[in-house]
Amino acid sequence: MFFNISGILLFYPIPFMRFPIAMAKALGDATAEYRWFAIVYMLFVFLIIPSIFMGLSFAGSAFVIIFAAIGGILIVFLCTVNLLKSKKPEWLPSILHTWEWAPVWCRSLAPYDKIITRMMCCCKKTVEADNGNSNSAYVPDVEQ
Repeated sequence: MFFNISGILLFYPIPFMRFPIAMAKALGDATAEYRWFAIVYMLFVFLIIPSIFMGLSFAGSAFVIIFAAIGGILIVFLCTVNLLKSKKPEWLPSILHTWEWAPVWCRSLAPYDKIITRMMCCCKKTVEADNGNSNSAYVPDVEQ
Protein backbone atom coordinates (compact mmCIF):
# COMPACT_ATOMS: atom_id res chain seq x y z
CA MET A 1 0.00 0.00 0.00
CA PHE A 2 2.81 2.43 0.87
CA PHE A 3 4.54 1.65 -2.42
CA ASN A 4 1.38 2.59 -4.37
CA ILE A 5 0.75 5.71 -2.33
CA SER A 6 4.35 6.87 -2.77
CA GLY A 7 4.03 6.28 -6.54
CA ILE A 8 0.88 8.39 -6.65
CA LEU A 9 2.53 11.17 -4.63
CA LEU A 10 5.62 11.08 -6.85
CA PHE A 11 4.05 10.89 -10.32
CA TYR A 12 0.50 12.26 -10.20
CA PRO A 13 0.67 15.82 -8.77
CA ILE A 14 2.78 17.30 -11.59
CA PRO A 15 1.13 16.83 -15.04
CA PHE A 16 4.32 16.15 -17.03
CA MET A 17 5.29 13.44 -14.53
CA ARG A 18 2.22 11.33 -15.42
CA PHE A 19 4.12 9.34 -18.05
CA PRO A 20 3.51 5.99 -16.27
CA ILE A 21 -0.17 6.35 -17.17
CA ALA A 22 0.63 6.74 -20.89
CA MET A 23 3.10 3.86 -20.69
CA ALA A 24 0.48 1.62 -19.05
CA LYS A 25 -2.05 2.54 -21.75
CA ALA A 26 0.46 1.72 -24.50
CA LEU A 27 1.27 -1.65 -22.92
CA GLY A 28 -2.45 -2.35 -22.50
CA ASP A 29 -3.14 -1.50 -26.14
CA ALA A 30 -0.30 -3.75 -27.30
CA THR A 31 -1.61 -6.59 -25.13
CA ALA A 32 -5.15 -6.10 -26.42
CA GLU A 33 -3.97 -6.39 -30.03
CA TYR A 34 -1.31 -9.08 -29.53
CA ARG A 35 -2.36 -11.52 -26.80
CA TRP A 36 1.14 -13.00 -26.49
CA PHE A 37 2.74 -9.60 -25.78
CA ALA A 38 2.15 -9.68 -22.00
CA ILE A 39 4.01 -12.97 -21.57
CA VAL A 40 6.91 -11.91 -23.81
CA TYR A 41 7.12 -8.54 -22.04
CA MET A 42 7.27 -10.19 -18.61
CA LEU A 43 9.91 -12.67 -19.79
CA PHE A 44 12.08 -9.88 -21.17
CA VAL A 45 11.71 -7.49 -18.24
CA PHE A 46 12.03 -10.02 -15.42
CA LEU A 47 14.21 -12.77 -16.92
CA ILE A 48 16.11 -11.96 -20.12
CA ILE A 49 17.28 -8.38 -19.45
CA PRO A 50 18.41 -9.12 -15.87
CA SER A 51 20.18 -12.25 -17.15
CA ILE A 52 22.01 -10.17 -19.76
CA PHE A 53 23.16 -7.68 -17.12
CA MET A 54 24.19 -10.47 -14.77
CA GLY A 55 26.19 -12.13 -17.54
CA LEU A 56 27.80 -8.82 -18.43
CA SER A 57 28.66 -8.21 -14.78
CA PHE A 58 30.71 -11.42 -14.82
CA ALA A 59 32.64 -9.99 -17.78
CA GLY A 60 33.38 -6.78 -15.89
CA SER A 61 31.82 -3.49 -14.96
CA ALA A 62 33.12 -1.80 -18.13
CA PHE A 63 30.89 -4.05 -20.25
CA VAL A 64 27.84 -3.25 -18.12
CA ILE A 65 28.53 0.48 -18.39
CA ILE A 66 29.03 0.33 -22.17
CA PHE A 67 25.90 -1.78 -22.68
CA ALA A 68 23.80 0.48 -20.44
CA ALA A 69 25.18 3.62 -22.10
CA ILE A 70 24.35 2.36 -25.61
CA GLY A 71 20.85 1.36 -24.46
CA GLY A 72 20.35 4.68 -22.68
CA ILE A 73 21.47 6.69 -25.72
CA LEU A 74 19.11 4.69 -27.92
CA ILE A 75 16.18 5.27 -25.54
CA VAL A 76 16.93 9.00 -25.26
CA PHE A 77 17.15 9.27 -29.07
CA LEU A 78 13.83 7.47 -29.61
CA CYS A 79 12.04 9.50 -26.93
CA THR A 80 13.45 12.77 -28.28
CA VAL A 81 12.41 11.98 -31.86
CA ASN A 82 8.90 10.97 -30.73
CA LEU A 83 8.56 14.11 -28.61
CA LEU A 84 9.74 16.35 -31.44
CA LYS A 85 7.40 14.57 -33.88
CA SER A 86 4.43 15.47 -31.71
CA LYS A 87 5.50 18.98 -30.59
CA LYS A 88 7.90 20.48 -33.17
CA PRO A 89 8.05 18.33 -36.33
CA GLU A 90 9.65 21.17 -38.30
CA TRP A 91 12.83 20.74 -36.23
CA LEU A 92 13.33 17.19 -37.51
CA PRO A 93 14.83 16.18 -40.83
CA SER A 94 12.21 14.94 -43.28
CA ILE A 95 13.32 11.32 -42.95
CA LEU A 96 12.43 11.32 -39.23
CA HIS A 97 8.87 12.60 -39.71
CA THR A 98 7.71 8.99 -39.94
CA TRP A 99 9.27 5.67 -39.00
CA GLU A 100 8.84 4.27 -42.53
CA TRP A 101 12.62 4.30 -43.03
CA ALA A 102 13.09 1.72 -40.28
CA PRO A 103 12.67 -1.98 -41.06
CA VAL A 104 9.18 -3.28 -40.28
CA TRP A 105 10.50 -5.55 -37.50
CA CYS A 106 11.79 -2.44 -35.67
CA ARG A 107 8.55 -0.47 -35.79
CA SER A 108 5.79 -3.06 -35.59
CA LEU A 109 4.88 -6.19 -33.68
CA ALA A 110 3.07 -7.65 -36.71
CA PRO A 111 6.03 -9.73 -38.00
CA TYR A 112 6.51 -11.20 -34.52
CA ASP A 113 2.77 -11.85 -34.31
CA LYS A 114 2.92 -13.95 -37.48
CA ILE A 115 5.81 -16.01 -36.10
CA ILE A 116 4.36 -16.51 -32.63
CA THR A 117 0.85 -17.33 -33.82
CA ARG A 118 2.29 -19.88 -36.27
CA MET A 119 4.21 -21.46 -33.39
CA MET A 120 1.12 -21.46 -31.18
CA CYS A 121 -1.23 -22.91 -33.82
CA CYS A 122 0.25 -26.34 -33.19
CA CYS A 123 -0.74 -26.06 -29.52
CA LYS A 124 -4.44 -25.36 -30.12
CA LYS A 125 -6.68 -28.14 -28.96
CA THR A 126 -9.91 -28.83 -30.76
CA VAL A 127 -12.70 -31.15 -29.85
CA GLU A 128 -13.94 -33.64 -32.37
CA ALA A 129 -17.61 -33.04 -32.95
CA ASP A 130 -18.57 -36.37 -34.49
CA ASN A 131 -20.77 -38.63 -32.35
CA GLY A 132 -20.16 -36.61 -29.20
CA ASN A 133 -16.58 -37.84 -29.05
CA SER A 134 -14.62 -35.47 -26.83
CA ASN A 135 -11.11 -36.66 -27.64
CA SER A 136 -8.67 -33.78 -27.97
CA ALA A 137 -6.35 -33.62 -30.93
CA TYR A 138 -3.72 -31.13 -32.04
CA VAL A 139 -4.98 -29.54 -35.22
CA PRO A 140 -2.96 -26.74 -36.82
CA ASP A 141 -4.90 -23.68 -37.86
CA VAL A 142 -4.07 -23.20 -41.55
CA GLU A 143 -4.82 -19.91 -43.28
CA GLN A 144 -5.79 -20.03 -46.96
